[in-house]
Amino acid sequence: MGIWSNPIFSIWDKLGYPSSGHEEDNGTIVSTIHHACDSRTYVRNINASIVQSFLETKLIDFRYLLMVGNKRAVNEILLAIDNIEPKLVKNFGLISIGGREFTADDLNGVKHHEYSTGCLNFSEHSKDKNKNSLICLKSFPFPNDNEKVLLMKGALAVIYIPKYEGFGMPVLEGLCAGTIVITRNSSSMPEAGGPDAPLYLSINDDINELSTIIKFVITMDSLERERRISAGFAYADLVGDWNRSARQFFQHLIGTKHRHSQCYI
Repeated sequence: MGIWSNPIFSIWDKLGYPSSGHEEDNGTIVSTIHHACDSRTYVRNINASIVQSFLETKLIDFRYLLMVGNKRAVNEILLAIDNIEPKLVKNFGLISIGGREFTADDLNGVKHHEYSTGCLNFSEHSKDKNKNSLICLKSFPFPNDNEKVLLMKGALAVIYIPKYEGFGMPVLEGLCAGTIVITRNSSSMPEAGGPDAPLYLSINDDINELSTIIKFVITMDSLERERRISAGFAYADLVGDWNRSARQFFQHLIGTKHRHSQCYI
């Protein structure tokens, strides 16, 4: 089975998959309804000054990757950052939303840069060329929806690299927010992200590969960034929003009122 084999895609005729509402041999009607983003929350044309003002209120004055969810992969991410040459990770950090706070165990094996959860005098430290790079670690366990969107919009990239996912909402949300997405080429993540926008990490635990991808994001030129963001928006438009998902669910109920049916969301 290939990476595009998940039945979530069966709703998209344009992608060459069976149409939603097909009938099984036993007479069961099967419909697949895609997850989506709330277009009222993931507003595309938020002014950059609003994002910047929000980051200032949260004392974020550095470039950062945004990690979403639990911290199972945090040590892998930090080891990958630790392999990047210091000049590229000056004034740099990793921000986490959801899950627990950062702990000392997350830093196992890192040795090339300094890491701080306090980030006091961060900008002053980063300006000193004689000091090692200081990587700032910040955690926001319970941001509201608006805060999450602004954190995504301010990030160099959203990074979400589990080996297995039921769907992978952070991947789709990152695209809807207009942010570069780093995810894993496994499970349902390619279906959540589509073929053109995300940067896909292989299933292997290859720190060097992840370092290369992060370095590519840090050094990415504006044309490549805009290309991937536009591809993300195009894929999000194909998926639709929750209003369309709700209509499809209602149509499934009406169309199968007196028949056996299955509906995957």
